[in-house]
Amino acid sequence: MLRACVQTILFLLIFLKATVGFAGSILPTHSTAQGFYKPIFDPEAQVVLYIQRDVKAWDWGPGWEGFSPPAFVRITRDTFRLMQYDLFTETTTTLKTFQESPLVGGTHRHYRNRIYGLPRVMLRYERESGQLEYEIAVRIISQPSSTTYRIYRWWNNLTNLVEEPGIWQTDYARMQGLNEDRLRGEVELLTLPGPEGMPCAIVSRDHRADTTRVLVRSPGFDKQYSEGIPPDVLANRSEKKRIEQLRTIRSDDDYFYRKHLAEGMRDGEARLAANEDMQEAGHYPKDPTLTARVVAPGGAKSDLPVFAISQTEMESGIFNDIAAAIKSPEKAVKNQGYNYITYRGYDNSRKLNDHLKSGALKYRVLYQKKLYELQIQKYR
Repeated sequence: MLRACVQTILFLLIFLKATVGFAGSILPTHSTAQGFYKPIFDPEAQVVLYIQRDVKAWDWGPGWEGFSPPAFVRITRDTFRLMQYDLFTETTTTLKTFQESPLVGGTHRHYRNRIYGLPRVMLRYERESGQLEYEIAVRIISQPSSTTYRIYRWWNNLTNLVEEPGIWQTDYARMQGLNEDRLRGEVELLTLPGPEGMPCAIVSRDHRADTTRVLVRSPGFDKQYSEGIPPDVLANRSEKKRIEQLRTIRSDDDYFYRKHLAEGMRDGEARLAANEDMQEAGHYPKDPTLTARVVAPGGAKSDLPVFAISQTEMESGIFNDIAAAIKSPEKAVKNQGYNYITYRGYDNSRKLNDHLKSGALKYRVLYQKKLYELQIQKYR
């Protein structure tokens, strides 16, 4: 009898817990959230600029991805600000408050962990003009399509003027690329992941000293990172290696280009020559090369196919890379691949294309009574 009573009580407790949890997901819940996006150093590395988002909303419904439909969310406030953090005084200043986002006042459908939607944000200094640029884009999802709104500040290189409408416009997000202004020397600005896909803090990471300094934080930061910031989170958020690689590529490309200009090349020639130098340096994928060697009369036999090319066919321009390779044996030339143009009067281009499409990298050519063995070299 006692055992049956205990089982009944346990069942009721489990049922009550499940019922309360389900009701909690169904009944409207009011929430607030704060997030920080795209921190960058100013040119003097004295202040940090970033975009801050503050949200208030009511949400209801389960919204667990893979198990239920999206939850409902009615956003009552959605404010983005351009903020400044002074690295010396450790104070924050609001530089600009944008119009409330178009998400305000509407009822939207999103899954949990991104209940307020995920804005696309960019903040940077334009490299040539040094002008500050920003873009904030939000999306209203409605079946079967969605609408993107953005507000932005952009330097127009054609007019040499700043474009800053100051209002949200229906348009897709345009600013892309790696933000280099987050890195100064060995110090990098990182955002830390927070609830609902909103970064909950900005930290300054000194890679050389292996130290981390929290600059700004949301009210929920201390609870989420009560035991400190895990090293793997910092490592995963870092873009230092990619930024340094991009800067090296840009610097080397400029060096090679100016070097060839100084040698007397015209602009287009210098660009092409610089591109080849960048391939040799390993910055760009290297084009496949073709190398010919003369096969001595009576040389070792081979199972490689032999393509007998007449002088007329060679001079037609179909096999420019082959012509260049046999003109300078043992010297690598750029390979055309297996896209040799086919003509009705010639059959070698079709046969050679078929041979190369099979993955073969070697073949022989008989031209003007000389036999050549050609080798394609591909690079990773």
